[in-house]
Amino acid sequence: MTVEEAQRIAERADRGELDLGDPDIARAVNEARRRLVRASVWGRTDEERRRTRGTVLVMSGAVLLFVLGLTLAIALPRP
Repeated sequence: MTVEEAQRIAERADRGELDLGDPDIARAVNEARRRLVRASVWGRTDEERRRTRGTVLVMSGAVLLFVLGLTLAIALPRP
């Protein structure tokens, strides 16, 4: 399901045009809403997702390097 399709489904559900009592329709609406949340967190396009993934990797590396530096500072004997 594309982001545009998910947007249309969620809008129709919000307006009350869909019968959420039907399990299949409710499942499709929930899937659409999950897709929209994922798109808002990670990005709507491939380029946005790639940029977000790169940012997460860089920040994770920085945190790992910081923790490693603290660990070495504590573990190494002082003169």
